[in-house]
Amino acid sequence: ALSLYLDRGEESTVYQLVRLLHHILTLHAAPSAATLVAPLVLACQATYDAHWKIQIELCCILRLALPHLPPSLLRDQKARLRRLQTLHPTQSTLVRECNYTLQALLDTNYT
Repeated sequence: ALSLYLDRGEESTVYQLVRLLHHILTLHAAPSAATLVAPLVLACQATYDAHWKIQIELCCILRLALPHLPPSLLRDQKARLRRLQTLHPTQSTLVRECNYTLQALLDTNYT
């Protein structure tokens, strides 16, 4: 469903779908599920960079999926996360989640 709404500009629907995906991965963090959704999550991250609530959920999803992802998918993540922090400096929750995700990248040697 998320792939159908990705480029339609329906932020509230995308937000609800991303929240649902976050909860599903939290309950059932299978490596195959994480690998399957990673490209879609990264595309969503690039498409909705102006929407901080979506980005918070995406940071959480990335941290859950991180152990199962190839480094090639995460090549630009550090720069993207820092850009999000610059775009939304007053959104403390997003800044914190970006920091947590950056630390997770460092901890798993995705530098």
